[in-house]
Amino acid sequence: MTLIKWNNNGNIFNEIDRWFNQMNYSPSIRYESSSTWSPEFEISESDSMYTINCELPGVNKKNISLDITDGMLTISGERINKNNDNHFHARQLRYGKFSRSFYMPENAKEDAINANFHDGMLTLEIPKQEAPKPKAKKIAIK
Repeated sequence: MTLIKWNNNGNIFNEIDRWFNQMNYSPSIRYESSSTWSPEFEISESDSMYTINCELPGVNKKNISLDITDGMLTISGERINKNNDNHFHARQLRYGKFSRSFYMPENAKEDAINANFHDGMLTLEIPKQEAPKPKAKKIAIK
């Protein structure tokens, strides 16, 4: 094992910069974007509804689509890159089409979903329907 003497005379940030400079670090090669991406989301539940919050920063509301097919809710759309300059030094943002799908719970009122889009956050409120109460029926004894 080789021991290297640590020189703590400088700022840690200067040391980190020095390490990256020694590696000939090229962020444009390390970070590549793809044509598809998947937005982050959270799902919560209260007594009366389910709530899905989906982060869609930089996405225009007109480029978002919500569909329910056979009990599957799909949020899809596209984030368009308006910067046509191809000379990036670093690129971690994702552009292009996206899609997230969720199975709807059996007690979800699919026809009463409320969708709101504000400040890059899509919020879906999915009300719950009451569980059907069993019907009691009297049977006459003969």
